Amino acid sequence: LASDKRALRSARALATQALGVAAAGKVGPATKSLGALLADGDATVREAAALAIVRAGQEGVRSKGLFFQLEPLLRDRDPRVRTAALQAAAKIAGGFGALDLVLAARREKDPRALGSVALALADVPGPDALRTLEQLAQHRDARVRKNALVALARLPGAAARFAPFLTDPDVELRILATSVAGGDKGLRAAFADAAPEVRVAALRRLGQLRGAESALAPMASALADARSPMEQVMLAEVWLTVSRSAARAP
Repeated sequence: LASDKRALRSARALATQALGVAAAGKVGPATKSLGALLADGDATVREAAALAIVRAGQEGVRSKGLFFQLEPLLRDRDPRVRTAALQAAAKIAGGFGALDLVLAARREKDPRALGSVALALADVPGPDALRTLEQLAQHRDARVRKNALVALARLPGAAARFAPFLTDPDVELRILATSVAGGDKGLRAAFADAAPEVRVAALRRLGQLRGAESALAPMASALADARSPMEQVMLAEVWLTVSRSAARAP
């Protein structure tokens, strides 16, 4: 059905997605079929094939041959296909093809595609991918910056890279920066932030770093300074989470 060009586009896409489930964990007939569908004339089918390969890669499939079949789609005319192809290539590359992925990310101009590209780069090893992510973290589009930071948060040394974003105009980026903050200075700035979500994130991070007992005094202070009942509820929920984690610790 997936390769039947007489079938409805939606049916072909669904069948292609099912191949991703069948391909999970192993290279075999299903991945061979997906490789062929990457060259289909319908962009929806090409995208579905790439996304099915993402699923297979999440389950452990690694294939140099499939990577090279994906490589032409990194220059596809459809930004949805390019995005899915880069995600798939990053998942199945297994340490090769890093330069191809970095170059594809640097070529991309569509902000919607770049947001997904940034997330995919977290799976790409090497300093070139890291530098590209750091550049995307400065992108003019807030979605691209956020996804680049989400990717960077998964990599070593995140706390130092995130320090400049503790004062970013975008609240979501300040929350994200606070969630990986590693020093007292950054947390103090977050506790004084105008946004209650950032102040709550600071308490959560403090509990992760120092445990419930060390967070007790800042918790009491944060509750006393809470600017609304909703913030008090948010702080209490964080405190319960931190306390439960401490109780479960060996």
